Amino acid sequence: WPSFGTAFLFSRDEQPILGTDAGWKRVMAYSRKRPLGSSIDSVVAMSLGSAERSFELHLSPARFATLQSLVNTTASFTDWERPTPDSRSALLANIEPQEWVAVACSDGSTQKRVRTAVQLVSQ
Repeated sequence: WPSFGTAFLFSRDEQPILGTDAGWKRVMAYSRKRPLGSSIDSVVAMSLGSAERSFELHLSPARFATLQSLVNTTASFTDWERPTPDSRSALLANIEPQEWVAVACSDGSTQKRVRTAVQLVSQ
């Protein structure tokens, strides 16, 4: 199963919500400056920058607190489902609670979970 370093191993029921994970995407690095004497900004594309990844998943309150404690740390993130594992060094840039939801568990019970948005940045 995927993990963020050795500190956080995602469990089977913590997979991304269908349709929220589009994989790693390259983001353009640009310089935004106002030329001398100009009243508008000019944007100059420098190169392809970091790869970013965001997805949403359901976490228990305790698991949310654990992942939140890792914000702004860097570790190896292993991709969810690939023919061969895709591990890359990534910064856990942000996690944000979206809403509380009731989730049906495999044992038939329901538990309250936090729908959580996760943002990772990799070089």
